[in-house]
Amino acid sequence: RLLGQYFGTSIPSLIRSTGRFMYIVFQSEGTITGTGFNGTIHAQDCPNFFYGQDECTNPCICKVTNTAECNNINGACFCFPGWTSTDCSVDINECENPNICRRTEKCINTPGSYRCVSDCNKVFSGITGNIETIDYPDYILDLATCNFTITAMPQEVVTFKIEKGDFTLLETANCNLDW
Repeated sequence: RLLGQYFGTSIPSLIRSTGRFMYIVFQSEGTITGTGFNGTIHAQDCPNFFYGQDECTNPCICKVTNTAECNNINGACFCFPGWTSTDCSVDINECENPNICRRTEKCINTPGSYRCVSDCNKVFSGITGNIETIDYPDYILDLATCNFTITAMPQEVVTFKIEKGDFTLLETANCNLDW
């Protein structure tokens, strides 16, 4: 970012970078002779979450836990991933992106992040019910692990009868994935 261009004999006021680097380019035009310049370099670091042109006395408005950096010149907040707004206080809802998780997963927004969890885990209790896998009877296109928990009353047992299904099994040397 260009901080300034200076011509003539007037001396500019204090020039301060917005970060830890400053590049100075001196360019003469070749038609006029001048003496050039001399100056003093001083690196000053504002305390965390303070800013200001000279003294670094202004507190940044950033929410500290959600902010990677506060600009030491103007107090602008640079948010950690998952946060937005001028003060980094607004959680980005990554789950608004319909493709953030697999089709077989449900997106759960968390502060500053998200989680993808299996959408086919079900818990059943009672004497009867039906269960089916994701997308049944269509083909399951993604890797999926579905966990079904069926709870019966004390002294009862649970039976399960598969009515329809396609159980094309992986072929393994020791059949450890087959029934």
